[in-house]
Amino acid sequence: MKIKKILFVFSSVILLFPAVVCAGNIGKNTYGVLSENFSGTSYVTTSPDDYVKMFIFSDSFIIDDVYGSSTTIPTPEGMKFIRTYTKPGVTLGWSGWGISFATTSDAAMQRDMSAYYQGNLKFVVRSTSTAAGNMSVRIKVNGYEVGKTLTELGFVANGNWQQLSFPLSGGNITLSNLQKTDFIFMVIYTSNVSSDVKVDIDNIRWEKQSIPTLEVKMKDREGGSYTGDLSFTVERGVTKWQVADQYFEVMLNDLPMSSSATANGWIQIYTDNTNASASPRYTGIIDAENSPAGLVDESTTTVVLPMCWRVNPREPLASEELVIYQNEGILTNTPGGGYKCYLWMQDLATVGFDPVTNMYARIWKHGTIAETDTANGRGVQYQEDKFAGYSSSLEDGRTPMFPVYLYIGADFSSSIKVLKNHSYSTDTLTIELIYE
Repeated sequence: MKIKKILFVFSSVILLFPAVVCAGNIGKNTYGVLSENFSGTSYVTTSPDDYVKMFIFSDSFIIDDVYGSSTTIPTPEGMKFIRTYTKPGVTLGWSGWGISFATTSDAAMQRDMSAYYQGNLKFVVRSTSTAAGNMSVRIKVNGYEVGKTLTELGFVANGNWQQLSFPLSGGNITLSNLQKTDFIFMVIYTSNVSSDVKVDIDNIRWEKQSIPTLEVKMKDREGGSYTGDLSFTVERGVTKWQVADQYFEVMLNDLPMSSSATANGWIQIYTDNTNASASPRYTGIIDAENSPAGLVDESTTTVVLPMCWRVNPREPLASEELVIYQNEGILTNTPGGGYKCYLWMQDLATVGFDPVTNMYARIWKHGTIAETDTANGRGVQYQEDKFAGYSSSLEDGRTPMFPVYLYIGADFSSSIKVLKNHSYSTDTLTIELIYE
Protein backbone atom coordinates (compact mmCIF):
# COMPACT_ATOMS: atom_id res chain seq x y z
CA MET A 1 0.00 0.00 0.00
CA LYS A 2 1.40 3.37 -1.00
CA ILE A 3 0.16 6.41 0.88
CA LYS A 4 0.24 9.83 -0.70
CA LYS A 5 -0.22 13.03 1.31
CA ILE A 6 -1.13 16.62 0.62
CA LEU A 7 -0.62 18.91 3.62
CA PHE A 8 -1.78 22.27 4.83
CA VAL A 9 0.06 23.22 8.03
CA PHE A 10 -1.25 26.09 10.10
CA SER A 11 1.34 28.69 11.07
CA SER A 12 1.46 32.31 12.08
CA VAL A 13 1.70 33.35 8.43
CA ILE A 14 -0.91 32.05 6.01
CA LEU A 15 -0.86 32.78 2.31
CA LEU A 16 -4.33 32.94 0.77
CA PHE A 17 -5.30 33.40 -2.83
CA PRO A 18 -8.56 35.29 -3.37
CA ALA A 19 -11.43 33.34 -4.83
CA VAL A 20 -12.69 34.11 -8.32
CA VAL A 21 -15.61 36.51 -8.11
CA CYS A 22 -18.44 35.01 -10.10
CA ALA A 23 -22.15 34.41 -10.17
CA GLY A 24 -23.17 31.02 -8.86
CA ASN A 25 -20.53 28.31 -9.00
CA ILE A 26 -19.11 28.96 -12.47
CA GLY A 27 -15.45 29.85 -12.07
CA LYS A 28 -14.70 27.54 -9.16
CA ASN A 29 -11.69 25.29 -9.66
CA THR A 30 -13.99 22.31 -10.10
CA TYR A 31 -17.52 22.64 -11.47
CA GLY A 32 -19.69 19.62 -10.76
CA VAL A 33 -22.19 18.53 -13.43
CA LEU A 34 -23.40 15.29 -11.84
CA SER A 35 -21.41 15.09 -8.64
CA GLU A 36 -22.16 14.62 -4.97
CA ASN A 37 -18.87 16.15 -3.88
CA PHE A 38 -18.29 19.22 -6.03
CA SER A 39 -20.36 22.39 -6.22
CA GLY A 40 -21.71 23.23 -9.65
CA THR A 41 -24.95 22.77 -11.54
CA SER A 42 -28.37 22.94 -9.97
CA TYR A 43 -31.63 21.35 -11.01
CA VAL A 44 -33.79 23.85 -9.14
CA THR A 45 -34.78 27.24 -10.55
CA THR A 46 -33.89 28.96 -7.28
CA SER A 47 -30.26 28.77 -8.45
CA PRO A 48 -30.62 30.52 -11.83
CA ASP A 49 -26.89 31.03 -12.50
CA ASP A 50 -26.27 27.28 -12.30
CA TYR A 51 -29.67 25.99 -13.40
CA VAL A 52 -29.50 23.10 -15.87
CA LYS A 53 -31.90 20.63 -17.41
CA MET A 54 -31.34 17.10 -18.61
CA PHE A 55 -32.63 16.69 -22.16
CA ILE A 56 -33.33 13.15 -23.43
CA PHE A 57 -33.18 13.12 -27.22
CA SER A 58 -35.33 10.00 -27.72
CA ASP A 59 -38.19 8.55 -25.69
CA SER A 60 -36.64 5.12 -26.26
CA PHE A 61 -33.64 6.07 -24.16
CA ILE A 62 -33.51 5.26 -20.45
CA ILE A 63 -31.50 6.82 -17.63
CA ASP A 64 -31.65 5.05 -14.28
CA ASP A 65 -30.41 6.24 -10.91
CA VAL A 66 -28.55 3.44 -9.16
CA TYR A 67 -27.94 3.65 -5.43
CA GLY A 68 -24.78 1.99 -4.19
CA SER A 69 -25.44 0.82 -0.66
CA SER A 70 -22.98 -2.05 -0.42
CA THR A 71 -19.91 -3.57 -1.99
CA THR A 72 -22.20 -5.46 -4.38
CA ILE A 73 -23.14 -2.15 -6.01
CA PRO A 74 -19.90 -0.13 -5.82
CA THR A 75 -20.25 3.60 -6.27
CA PRO A 76 -17.12 5.58 -7.13
CA GLU A 77 -18.25 8.75 -5.33
CA GLY A 78 -21.16 9.79 -3.18
CA MET A 79 -24.19 7.51 -2.95
CA LYS A 80 -25.35 6.93 -6.50
CA PHE A 81 -24.50 6.85 -10.20
CA ILE A 82 -26.51 6.83 -13.44
CA ARG A 83 -26.95 3.94 -15.88
CA THR A 84 -27.83 4.67 -19.51
CA TYR A 85 -29.27 2.28 -22.14
CA THR A 86 -32.10 1.93 -24.65
CA LYS A 87 -35.45 0.27 -24.13
CA PRO A 88 -35.43 -3.51 -24.71
CA GLY A 89 -36.43 -4.54 -28.22
CA VAL A 90 -36.03 -1.04 -29.67
CA THR A 91 -33.62 -0.39 -32.52
CA LEU A 92 -32.50 3.22 -32.53
CA GLY A 93 -31.27 5.12 -35.51
CA TRP A 94 -29.80 7.75 -33.20
CA SER A 95 -30.23 8.68 -29.57
CA GLY A 96 -28.67 10.21 -26.54
CA TRP A 97 -29.08 12.77 -23.80
CA GLY A 98 -27.43 15.94 -22.60
CA ILE A 99 -27.22 18.38 -19.72
CA SER A 100 -27.58 22.02 -20.72
CA PHE A 101 -27.79 25.34 -18.98
CA ALA A 102 -31.42 26.39 -19.07
CA THR A 103 -33.80 29.23 -18.45
CA THR A 104 -36.42 28.91 -15.74
CA SER A 105 -38.84 27.89 -18.49
CA ASP A 106 -36.50 24.96 -19.31
CA ALA A 107 -35.20 26.28 -22.62
CA ALA A 108 -31.50 25.70 -23.32
CA MET A 109 -29.33 28.77 -22.90
CA GLN A 110 -25.64 29.69 -23.07
CA ARG A 111 -23.24 30.60 -20.27
CA ASP A 112 -19.59 31.60 -20.14
CA MET A 113 -17.40 28.58 -19.29
CA SER A 114 -14.17 30.09 -20.60
CA ALA A 115 -12.60 29.83 -17.13
CA TYR A 116 -12.12 26.12 -17.90
CA TYR A 117 -10.31 26.61 -21.21
CA GLN A 118 -7.38 24.16 -21.49
CA GLY A 119 -8.73 22.25 -18.52
CA ASN A 120 -10.60 18.94 -18.67
CA LEU A 121 -14.09 17.56 -18.56
CA LYS A 122 -13.72 14.50 -16.30
CA PHE A 123 -16.04 11.64 -15.49
CA VAL A 124 -15.88 8.03 -14.36
CA VAL A 125 -17.42 5.27 -16.44
CA ARG A 126 -17.75 1.50 -16.64
CA SER A 127 -19.31 -1.10 -18.92
CA THR A 128 -18.75 -4.71 -19.93
CA SER A 129 -19.82 -4.05 -23.53
CA THR A 130 -17.18 -3.35 -26.16
CA ALA A 131 -19.91 -1.59 -28.19
CA ALA A 132 -20.03 1.04 -25.46
CA GLY A 133 -16.70 2.32 -26.76
CA ASN A 134 -18.55 3.71 -29.80
CA MET A 135 -20.65 5.96 -27.59
CA SER A 136 -19.46 9.55 -27.84
CA VAL A 137 -19.20 12.20 -25.17
CA ARG A 138 -19.71 15.75 -26.39
CA ILE A 139 -20.11 19.37 -25.38
CA LYS A 140 -21.77 22.15 -27.35
CA VAL A 141 -20.12 25.56 -27.58
CA ASN A 142 -21.31 28.46 -29.74
CA GLY A 143 -23.36 26.09 -31.89
CA TYR A 144 -20.54 23.54 -32.36
CA GLU A 145 -20.88 19.99 -31.05
CA VAL A 146 -17.44 18.65 -30.21
CA GLY A 147 -16.99 15.06 -29.09
CA LYS A 148 -14.89 11.94 -28.77
CA THR A 149 -15.86 8.30 -28.45
CA LEU A 150 -15.18 6.51 -25.21
CA THR A 151 -12.61 4.39 -27.02
CA GLU A 152 -10.78 7.53 -28.16
CA LEU A 153 -10.72 8.67 -24.54
CA GLY A 154 -9.10 5.41 -23.42
CA PHE A 155 -12.13 3.39 -22.32
CA VAL A 156 -11.68 -0.35 -21.68
CA ALA A 157 -14.76 -2.60 -21.47
CA ASN A 158 -13.70 -4.59 -18.41
CA GLY A 159 -16.54 -3.70 -16.03
CA ASN A 160 -14.24 -1.61 -13.82
CA TRP A 161 -14.72 2.03 -12.99
CA GLN A 162 -12.22 4.20 -14.84
CA GLN A 163 -11.73 7.93 -15.07
CA LEU A 164 -11.69 9.56 -18.50
CA SER A 165 -10.69 13.11 -19.39
CA PHE A 166 -12.07 15.12 -22.29
CA PRO A 167 -9.73 18.05 -23.08
CA LEU A 168 -11.38 21.47 -23.06
CA SER A 169 -9.24 22.85 -25.86
CA GLY A 170 -8.48 22.19 -29.51
CA GLY A 171 -10.54 22.54 -32.68
CA ASN A 172 -13.75 24.45 -32.03
CA ILE A 173 -13.17 24.44 -28.27
CA THR A 174 -11.68 27.93 -28.17
CA LEU A 175 -11.65 30.55 -25.47
CA SER A 176 -14.25 32.62 -27.29
CA ASN A 177 -16.52 29.66 -28.13
CA LEU A 178 -16.52 28.52 -24.50
CA GLN A 179 -18.04 31.86 -23.63
CA LYS A 180 -21.20 30.54 -25.32
CA THR A 181 -21.56 27.07 -23.81
CA ASP A 182 -24.95 25.44 -23.49
CA PHE A 183 -24.52 21.63 -23.31
CA ILE A 184 -21.85 20.84 -20.74
CA PHE A 185 -22.17 17.07 -21.11
CA MET A 186 -23.76 15.00 -23.87
CA VAL A 187 -23.96 11.27 -24.53
CA ILE A 188 -24.65 10.21 -28.12
CA TYR A 189 -25.26 6.59 -29.11
CA THR A 190 -24.49 5.31 -32.59
CA SER A 191 -27.14 3.75 -34.86
CA ASN A 192 -28.63 0.33 -34.11
CA VAL A 193 -27.39 0.20 -30.54
CA SER A 194 -28.97 -2.64 -28.57
CA SER A 195 -30.52 -2.41 -25.11
CA ASP A 196 -27.81 -4.58 -23.55
CA VAL A 197 -25.22 -1.85 -24.10
CA LYS A 198 -25.43 -0.40 -20.61
CA VAL A 199 -23.02 2.28 -19.50
CA ASP A 200 -22.58 3.53 -15.92
CA ILE A 201 -21.42 7.12 -15.43
CA ASP A 202 -20.62 9.15 -12.33
CA ASN A 203 -18.84 12.22 -10.97
CA ILE A 204 -19.04 14.40 -14.09
CA ARG A 205 -17.24 17.73 -13.62
CA TRP A 206 -15.28 20.45 -15.39
CA GLU A 207 -11.81 21.22 -14.02
CA LYS A 208 -9.52 24.16 -14.65
CA GLN A 209 -6.13 23.58 -16.20
CA SER A 210 -4.21 23.68 -12.93
CA ILE A 211 -5.85 23.28 -9.53
CA PRO A 212 -4.77 22.35 -6.01
CA THR A 213 -6.29 19.03 -4.96
CA LEU A 214 -6.83 20.34 -1.43
CA GLU A 215 -7.64 23.97 -0.62
CA VAL A 216 -7.86 25.34 2.91
CA LYS A 217 -8.89 28.94 3.56
CA MET A 218 -9.42 30.78 6.82
CA LYS A 219 -12.61 32.74 7.42
CA ASP A 220 -13.75 35.06 10.17
CA ARG A 221 -17.05 34.51 11.95
CA GLU A 222 -18.83 36.63 9.33
CA GLY A 223 -17.44 34.48 6.49
CA GLY A 224 -14.90 37.01 5.25
CA SER A 225 -11.38 36.06 4.16
CA TYR A 226 -8.89 36.15 7.04
CA THR A 227 -5.11 36.10 7.27
CA GLY A 228 -3.28 35.70 10.55
CA ASP A 229 -3.37 33.45 13.59
CA LEU A 230 -6.32 31.37 14.70
CA SER A 231 -7.42 33.15 17.88
CA PHE A 232 -9.74 32.74 20.87
CA THR A 233 -11.63 35.37 22.85
CA VAL A 234 -11.10 34.33 26.47
CA GLU A 235 -11.97 35.79 29.87
CA ARG A 236 -9.70 34.16 32.44
CA GLY A 237 -11.62 32.37 35.19
CA VAL A 238 -14.89 32.54 33.22
CA THR A 239 -14.29 30.97 29.80
CA LYS A 240 -14.32 27.18 29.70
CA TRP A 241 -14.44 25.48 26.31
CA GLN A 242 -14.38 28.10 23.55
CA VAL A 243 -14.71 27.93 19.76
CA ALA A 244 -12.04 29.91 17.88
CA ASP A 245 -12.90 33.29 16.37
CA GLN A 246 -12.06 31.92 12.91
CA TYR A 247 -12.83 28.71 11.03
CA PHE A 248 -11.44 26.81 8.05
CA GLU A 249 -13.17 26.33 4.70
CA VAL A 250 -11.86 23.05 3.29
CA MET A 251 -12.30 22.35 -0.42
CA LEU A 252 -11.49 19.12 -2.24
CA ASN A 253 -11.16 19.76 -5.97
CA ASP A 254 -10.60 16.22 -7.21
CA LEU A 255 -11.10 12.64 -6.08
CA PRO A 256 -7.88 10.69 -6.62
CA MET A 257 -8.39 7.52 -8.64
CA SER A 258 -6.80 4.11 -8.27
CA SER A 259 -6.45 1.74 -11.23
CA SER A 260 -10.14 0.79 -11.27
CA ALA A 261 -12.06 3.03 -8.87
CA THR A 262 -11.93 6.10 -6.70
CA ALA A 263 -9.02 5.69 -4.32
CA ASN A 264 -9.61 5.18 -0.64
CA GLY A 265 -8.96 8.65 0.72
CA TRP A 266 -9.60 10.93 3.65
CA ILE A 267 -8.93 14.38 5.09
CA GLN A 268 -7.79 14.50 8.69
CA ILE A 269 -6.60 16.91 11.36
CA TYR A 270 -4.01 16.67 14.15
CA THR A 271 -1.17 18.54 15.85
CA ASP A 272 2.51 17.59 15.93
CA ASN A 273 3.62 19.39 19.07
CA THR A 274 6.61 17.16 19.84
CA ASN A 275 8.20 17.74 16.46
CA ALA A 276 11.73 19.13 16.74
CA SER A 277 10.70 22.17 14.70
CA ALA A 278 7.56 22.89 16.72
CA SER A 279 7.52 26.29 18.43
CA PRO A 280 6.49 26.00 21.18
CA ARG A 281 7.46 22.33 21.48
CA TYR A 282 5.66 20.21 24.08
CA THR A 283 8.11 18.67 26.59
CA GLY A 284 5.71 17.18 29.12
CA ILE A 285 4.56 13.66 29.94
CA ILE A 286 3.08 11.52 27.18
CA ASP A 287 1.03 8.51 28.23
CA ALA A 288 -2.53 7.21 28.01
CA GLU A 289 -3.74 10.06 30.25
CA ASN A 290 -1.56 12.86 28.88
CA SER A 291 -1.71 13.83 25.21
CA PRO A 292 0.48 16.56 23.67
CA ALA A 293 -2.42 17.63 21.43
CA GLY A 294 -3.58 21.20 21.83
CA LEU A 295 -2.22 24.64 22.71
CA VAL A 296 1.19 24.54 24.35
CA ASP A 297 2.11 26.99 27.12
CA GLU A 298 4.87 29.09 25.56
CA SER A 299 6.48 29.68 28.98
CA THR A 300 6.00 26.25 30.58
CA THR A 301 6.12 23.78 27.70
CA THR A 302 5.14 20.82 29.88
CA VAL A 303 1.60 22.25 29.91
CA VAL A 304 -0.90 21.93 27.09
CA LEU A 305 -4.52 23.03 26.82
CA PRO A 306 -6.77 20.39 25.18
CA MET A 307 -8.33 21.18 21.81
CA CYS A 308 -11.26 19.79 19.84
CA TRP A 309 -12.76 20.10 16.36
CA ARG A 310 -16.06 19.83 14.54
CA VAL A 311 -16.98 19.84 10.85
CA ASN A 312 -20.09 20.66 8.83
CA PRO A 313 -20.70 20.13 5.09
CA ARG A 314 -21.90 22.71 2.54
CA GLU A 315 -22.47 25.72 4.78
CA PRO A 316 -21.10 27.28 7.97
CA LEU A 317 -22.66 26.37 11.30
CA ALA A 318 -25.18 28.69 12.92
CA SER A 319 -23.87 30.75 15.84
CA GLU A 320 -25.89 28.76 18.39
CA GLU A 321 -24.01 25.62 17.32
CA LEU A 322 -20.65 27.22 18.16
CA VAL A 323 -20.71 26.35 21.86
CA ILE A 324 -18.98 23.47 23.62
CA TYR A 325 -19.93 21.67 26.82
CA GLN A 326 -17.95 18.85 28.41
CA ASN A 327 -20.01 16.01 29.84
CA GLU A 328 -17.31 13.77 31.31
CA GLY A 329 -15.43 12.58 28.19
CA ILE A 330 -18.06 13.84 25.76
CA LEU A 331 -17.77 17.21 24.05
CA THR A 332 -21.16 18.37 22.86
CA ASN A 333 -23.09 21.49 21.86
CA THR A 334 -25.86 21.08 24.45
CA PRO A 335 -25.55 21.12 28.25
CA GLY A 336 -25.56 17.57 29.59
CA GLY A 337 -26.07 16.15 26.10
CA GLY A 338 -24.58 12.99 24.65
CA TYR A 339 -24.21 14.15 21.05
CA LYS A 340 -20.48 13.76 20.39
CA CYS A 341 -20.38 16.45 17.73
CA TYR A 342 -17.05 17.90 18.93
CA LEU A 343 -14.14 15.48 18.81
CA TRP A 344 -10.95 15.65 20.88
CA MET A 345 -7.90 16.84 18.96
CA GLN A 346 -5.14 14.25 18.65
CA ASP A 347 -1.41 14.63 18.12
CA LEU A 348 1.06 12.51 16.18
CA ALA A 349 2.52 11.55 19.55
CA THR A 350 -0.83 10.79 21.19
CA VAL A 351 -0.71 7.23 22.52
CA GLY A 352 -2.34 4.94 19.97
CA PHE A 353 -2.64 7.56 17.23
CA ASP A 354 -1.80 6.31 13.73
CA PRO A 355 -2.23 8.85 10.91
CA VAL A 356 -2.94 6.05 8.42
CA THR A 357 -5.49 3.99 10.36
CA ASN A 358 -6.95 6.31 13.00
CA MET A 359 -10.56 6.94 12.01
CA TYR A 360 -11.24 9.36 14.85
CA ALA A 361 -9.15 12.20 13.38
CA ARG A 362 -10.84 12.16 9.97
CA ILE A 363 -12.77 15.24 8.90
CA TRP A 364 -14.06 13.52 5.74
CA LYS A 365 -13.45 10.18 4.12
CA HIS A 366 -14.50 8.39 0.99
CA GLY A 367 -15.34 5.21 2.90
CA THR A 368 -15.02 1.61 1.88
CA ILE A 369 -18.66 1.35 0.76
CA ALA A 370 -21.43 3.79 -0.02
CA GLU A 371 -23.28 3.97 3.27
CA THR A 372 -23.71 6.41 6.13
CA ASP A 373 -23.90 6.38 9.93
CA THR A 374 -21.09 3.88 10.48
CA ALA A 375 -17.31 3.96 10.69
CA ASN A 376 -17.21 2.49 7.16
CA GLY A 377 -19.49 5.16 5.74
CA ARG A 378 -18.75 8.18 3.57
CA GLY A 379 -18.87 11.90 4.21
CA VAL A 380 -17.98 14.08 7.18
CA GLN A 381 -17.50 12.73 10.70
CA TYR A 382 -20.48 14.37 12.36
CA GLN A 383 -19.94 12.50 15.64
CA GLU A 384 -17.57 9.82 16.89
CA ASP A 385 -17.04 7.17 14.20
CA LYS A 386 -20.17 8.14 12.29
CA PHE A 387 -19.86 9.54 8.79
CA ALA A 388 -22.67 11.12 6.78
CA GLY A 389 -23.63 14.04 4.59
CA TYR A 390 -24.74 12.18 1.47
CA SER A 391 -28.35 11.19 0.96
CA SER A 392 -29.96 8.26 -0.82
CA SER A 393 -32.92 10.45 -1.80
CA LEU A 394 -31.05 13.00 -3.88
CA GLU A 395 -32.36 14.40 -7.13
CA ASP A 396 -30.08 14.66 -10.14
CA GLY A 397 -29.13 18.09 -8.85
CA ARG A 398 -27.18 16.46 -6.05
CA THR A 399 -26.28 18.55 -3.03
CA PRO A 400 -22.48 18.71 -2.96
CA MET A 401 -20.43 17.67 0.04
CA PHE A 402 -17.80 20.39 -0.39
CA PRO A 403 -16.87 22.87 0.83
CA VAL A 404 -16.80 21.58 4.40
CA TYR A 405 -16.41 23.94 7.34
CA LEU A 406 -14.02 23.06 10.14
CA TYR A 407 -14.21 24.60 13.62
CA ILE A 408 -11.54 24.45 16.32
CA GLY A 409 -12.15 24.65 20.08
CA ALA A 410 -9.89 24.78 23.14
CA ASP A 411 -10.33 24.28 26.90
CA PHE A 412 -9.53 27.32 29.07
CA SER A 413 -11.32 26.08 32.21
CA SER A 414 -8.30 24.97 34.26
CA SER A 415 -7.24 27.52 36.89
CA ILE A 416 -3.97 25.59 37.22
CA LYS A 417 -3.09 25.54 33.55
CA VAL A 418 -4.51 28.88 32.39
CA LEU A 419 -2.20 31.39 34.03
CA LYS A 420 -2.15 35.18 33.94
CA ASN A 421 0.21 36.66 31.34
CA HIS A 422 0.87 33.25 29.75
CA SER A 423 0.38 32.61 26.03
CA TYR A 424 -0.74 29.32 24.51
CA SER A 425 -0.24 28.34 20.88
CA THR A 426 0.67 25.68 18.33
CA ASP A 427 2.22 26.06 14.91
CA THR A 428 1.71 22.40 13.96
CA LEU A 429 -2.04 22.20 13.39
CA THR A 430 -2.21 20.06 10.24
CA ILE A 431 -5.06 19.48 7.79
CA GLU A 432 -4.06 16.64 5.51
CA LEU A 433 -5.41 14.73 2.51
CA ILE A 434 -4.28 11.11 2.35
CA TYR A 435 -5.11 8.59 -0.33
CA GLU A 436 -3.96 5.11 -1.22
